[in-house]
Amino acid sequence: MEIFENPLFIVILIGIISSLFGRNKKDQEQQKKRKQAAKQIKQRVKNVSTSSPNEWNQIQNVHTGLSSQIKKAEKDKSNMKSFHNKNKKQKPSALHMHSAAKGVIWSVILDEPRSKKPHRSNFIK
Repeated sequence: MEIFENPLFIVILIGIISSLFGRNKKDQEQQKKRKQAAKQIKQRVKNVSTSSPNEWNQIQNVHTGLSSQIKKAEKDKSNMKSFHNKNKKQKPSALHMHSAAKGVIWSVILDEPRSKKPHRSNFIK
């Protein structure tokens, strides 16, 4: 067969086979990590369920304190957004833009004639 005589084809074939075996090793490592994480979670749940009511109350107090701080931070964030939105520059209305254009035109008309302010050329002398 001519295909198997080509060295490029053989290199590609070896690469594909080695990558397949490499994936199996990675999958096994990930499964081990997942099992360890599941065991840790189960142990934590056991510890929480067997803890005394005083510890449980302390945990709830910490949770309520943190949740109130989160709510306060969210409220401050929304207040800052509204403050920022109020202070944004408003777009000029069409009437303001029209009057500004008229002002520029009148300043050109009433200014000195162009002959009194000759155009400067940038020729090298």
